[in-house]
Parts: sequence; C-alpha cells; structure tokens
Amino acid sequence: MRTHGFTRTPLACLCLMGVFCAGIAAYASTQYELQSPNNKISITFNAGDALTYQMNYEGKPVVAPSRIGMKFDGSPELGVAAEVKKSDQGSGKDDIEGAFGPRSSIHDAYNTLRIEFVGGYALEARAYNDGWAYRLETSRDGELIVKNEIAQLNFGSDLTAYAAYCNSKDFRTPYEEFFKPAPISKMDKEKYIFLPIVARADDGVTVAYTEADVLDYPAMYLQPDSTQPGTLTALFPPYPAEIVRGSYNNSMNLVGKQADYIAKVKGKRSFPWRTFIVTKNDADLLSSDLVYRLSTPPDPSMDFSWVRPGLAAWEWYCNRDITGVDFKVGFNTDTYKYYVDFAAKYGIPYISVDEGWYENNDVLDIAPELDLHELFRYADSKGVGVLLWCMGALLEDKLDEALPLYEKWGVKGLKVDFFERDDQDMMRHFERLVSECAKHHLMVNFHGVTKPTGLRRTFPNLINREAVRGMEYNKFNETPATPTHICTLPYTRMLAGPMDFTPGAMRNVPLGDFKTDFNLPMAVGTRCQQLALYVLYNAPLQMVSGSPTAYMKEPEIIQFIASVPTVWDETVPLEGKIAECAVIARRKGSDWFVGGVTNEDARDITVDFSFLSNATYRSDVFVDGVNADRNGIDFKREHYLVKKGDTKTFHLAPGGGFAIRLEPR
Repeated sequence: MRTHGFTRTPLACLCLMGVFCAGIAAYASTQYELQSPNNKISITFNAGDALTYQMNYEGKPVVAPSRIGMKFDGSPELGVAAEVKKSDQGSGKDDIEGAFGPRSSIHDAYNTLRIEFVGGYALEARAYNDGWAYRLETSRDGELIVKNEIAQLNFGSDLTAYAAYCNSKDFRTPYEEFFKPAPISKMDKEKYIFLPIVARADDGVTVAYTEADVLDYPAMYLQPDSTQPGTLTALFPPYPAEIVRGSYNNSMNLVGKQADYIAKVKGKRSFPWRTFIVTKNDADLLSSDLVYRLSTPPDPSMDFSWVRPGLAAWEWYCNRDITGVDFKVGFNTDTYKYYVDFAAKYGIPYISVDEGWYENNDVLDIAPELDLHELFRYADSKGVGVLLWCMGALLEDKLDEALPLYEKWGVKGLKVDFFERDDQDMMRHFERLVSECAKHHLMVNFHGVTKPTGLRRTFPNLINREAVRGMEYNKFNETPATPTHICTLPYTRMLAGPMDFTPGAMRNVPLGDFKTDFNLPMAVGTRCQQLALYVLYNAPLQMVSGSPTAYMKEPEIIQFIASVPTVWDETVPLEGKIAECAVIARRKGSDWFVGGVTNEDARDITVDFSFLSNATYRSDVFVDGVNADRNGIDFKREHYLVKKGDTKTFHLAPGGGFAIRLEPR
C-alpha cells in the first residue's frame, strides 16, 4: 500500500535568494536555494546566462557551479539565457511498501523546488537527508529530437573517485568492469565512465553520482573535461540509425549506424533524475535506496502479488559438478531432476536452467537432450520453480509467441542475457520486455545489461540484474573477483540497485593460489566471506552457485545459505569503508542476520549488537578459522546467546568474513 502526502507550503529552509521581475534581462542572474530537511545539504541554482547548480555540505562547498541544459534539433538550447517564469517550493512525503529490497517499508521525506522557464521547460529538484536530485521537464507540442543533454559535475578540485569504464567507443558494454580509484585528472580521457561514480572530498564527504527513473531515454556516461580540472561531463549513446544482427553466434542486436542525436521524445515529459547520494560515513552507502525512491511507482492497475523473491540453485557456475550418482552428469533430464531434489531438500524455491535448452537460435525449439516438459512436471511436484536463460535478441524475435507459451509451461522467470547496449532504443526495449513478462507472470533477471535505474520499482517483476563483474569471471579470466572488488561493490555498483553477483563458491583460496578453472572454479577469499555476501549483497533473486555435491558434504553451509532471506524488513549498516570492509545487519521478521567482509588485509571487526530488540537471541556464527589465511575453506562455527548492547570481536583472515543468524530465544 502506498500513501502520499504532498504539501506546497513555504519552508523556512527553502528561500528565494534573488528576486525575479517580469521583463528582466535574460542574462540577469537569479538564485534559488534548496536545503535538505536536516539542513546539511544545500543546493544553489543560478538562472542567468547559463543554468547552473552548486552544492554545499554542512556549509562547505563540495560541488562547484556546474551546468545543466539540453540541446534540441531546431530549437534554442535549454539552460542558456534562462529566463524564469515562476518558481514553487514545498515538501513531500511518501510511504513506500513492499520494496523487495533492504527494507519492507520506506518512509520518504524531502524538500522540493520547481523553477519554470520561458520557452516551455522546467527544472524540478528534491533534497533528502541522504542526497538530492534534479531533472528537467519539457511542455511543448509534438515530438522533440534531443541532440544532447548538458550535465556537468564540477568538483572544483582534483578529487579521487572510484570509477569503471566502458571499453568501447560505440558504448557497447555489459557493465562488468572494476571500480578503481584515481584522481579525476588521471582518469582515462579516451574512455567513457559508466555510473555510478563515487568521489571523496578533502573533508571526508563522499558523493555518489548516478541516475534514476530512466524511461524511454538513453543511459548517461561521464568523461573527464580536459579544459576544467576536477570536472566530469555527461555524454550519451547516440540513437541507433541501424540495427544489425551479430556476435555470439549471430544472436545479438548491435548498432550498425548511429544517428546524430540521442533521443526522440514526446514534447511533454519529465527526463531522468540526476542523482547525488551524499554522506560523511561510507557505511551509510550500504543501505542506500535513493534511486528506488526517485523512480516511477507501478501502475496501480497491475497486479504484482505473484512475484516471489528467493534463492535459485544455479548449475552453470559449477558446470553441473555432481558426483556419487548413477547417471551420466550433463545437460540432461536426470541432472536437472537432481537439482530439483537438492533444491526441495533445502527449501530453495527455484532452480535455473542456463544455456543449452533451446537450439537453432530459436527460443521455441527445445533441445532434445532435455525433456523440458517432464522437468517442469517433476519440479512442480516437488514445489520447486524453474527459471530459464535466453538471449535477449532471440527472445525479442519470438516475444509475443514465447511468453504465453512459457507461462503455460510453468516457467517462473527468465534470465535474459547479452544486451550490452543502453541507447534509447534498448532502454525502451527493457521497459517493453518487463511489461510483457508481467502480463504472463514471469519474473525477469537481466544479464549483460546496463546498471539499474529504478525500473524495478515501476515493474517489480524485474527481480534482479547483473551489470557487475561477478563470480563468473573466476571461471575464465585471470583477474578474478578479488576481495578488494568485493569490498568496493557495496559502495559503488550496489548504490544503483540489486546485483546478481552469484556468491556461494565452495573452492575458496588465497589470491596467490588462484587460477582459472571453467569446470571447477575457485573463489578468492574464504568460505565465510562467501556466506557473508548472502547478507551483504542486495539480490531479491539470489543464486546458490556451488556444487550440490559439495554443499551436501558440508550441510551446515547450505543450511545457513538456505536460511538467509533475499528481501528484508529492516537494514542497519554497522561499519564500512569503501574497498576495505563492510558490515551490515538485516532483519526479516524477528530474525536478524549480520554479514561482514574484509579486503586482502586481515582485520578485527567488533560488532555492537545495539540494533537488537530487548529479547535474548540464539546465535549461529560462521567465522574464519585460524588457518583460513592459507586454506580458505577453514571456518569455525559457534553458538552463544546475544542480547542488545553486547559486543563481539571477530578476526577476519585476508579476504575473510563472518556471517551470523540471530533468533529470539
């Protein structure tokens, strides 16, 4: 249930800094200030020769004057000679229920500023206690061709930022790169930075920049400005003038030619939110949901009550590594029935059937090696749902025919893969795909895709997405998912939304012992770090990636994994520093779970259990064993009583972690 309580009453903290008079010269400057409810964040907008914003935190400048604008074909540039028509100020409240994420109920509160300009456009801004955002709106007749959007991020000095790059000049990327720190002046000016990006000011303020509510519009990238140190400038994938089929067995829709504009849009619309998450404490970033709050709610006429988050036993990561059975393991019905039995035994609601179930590049042509219909019958008899993998372009070829057929078969969801584009045409396709899947009660897990921008709020059946350098790289890439990478993702990629990192590896080794093995992949770090990721990482549909045989040899491991919820009622960040460590507590019902990880440095972490209620709790604790630094599978399991206000110190090995379940006694 969602309630709204929006008021447009003057606020003492939102004041007009200049006076606009009718007929004032277009170049005369008019300033407006917007402050967060707690008065820590202050944004000043300047409307004059150019439309700009700047941001202070606790009275100190963090973002210097930065331009806002938009260029249209055949029309004056928005933001130049910005002549104000009127302004409005107010506040808003929004109680959001059923978010499928870090908390079941979100109380949203913000201050607002809206400035309307001569020429049929407006700027809307919202200030929250944990960040702020702005977006442009147009109110013109007909269709507009957007040549470019001007969005600067000028820090005024050479800050260090964590950024990941698109390695293609044509904007083709699956968003599967490392987030690495560098001064803005040292960033690669020939490559495009994809969002989110996270920068730290000299006084300890951290600013994360991303976008929200990107509907029917291309994704934003950034590039260092060689003429202005400390400045990043937005750029966007051009609209595809021609689509060609190619790559990966000729099964991807690629851009053949690019147009000289980025989007065709309706003349009356709102554009995406340019979003800033601001804090002095890195740990606050661990539970950020600002992108979700800014995004469009679902259509109230659509029913999403059927969406069921949960775990899925995934066979591709471990290459169906099963032993001790009397059938030939492989892509066949017996193997997948074994996965069904494994899932049913441990209460895992789904299994995933990955690549291989269809042939001839046709998502309706079932491969003869697998009796898919018998598998659906068997899984249903065991109370286990089946998820299917497919190529995005091939699904699009047969979308209208395939979706009702999958629903009839009993498919619960689709992992749709290999898009590697986020121009307007592709972003529009994502919307259509999840909308059509919703009509047929199909959840969607996007892979090989752009980062989240809030579409999962609009369509809650969009249950997860990849857009992350996940565990799969350990199978085939000599640079694996390192503990530093694991400790960086919660403060970077996860700010945008859930991510399908796919934890659960059972071959755990120190970094120096790592080597690629497609059939028996290793994970850098300890067994307990893998367990902690089930608590730490936000993933409403979460993979169980290890071998069922390996899990059943250590049943305490799979029993713990199966007990961890994938959506939560409450989240409390406990400790964190980007790229170094992260500790979080999450509650589902009356049970609490705590997960903590460290990078390649051994670390002692003390957990303060003040977040608990006044009950006494039984604990189930998994922590690195004394020899976990040389053998990552070494762990210690402990049980003791815990109550509110207790503290406990855990020693984490390099690449280590700990995971705790707390149940009221």
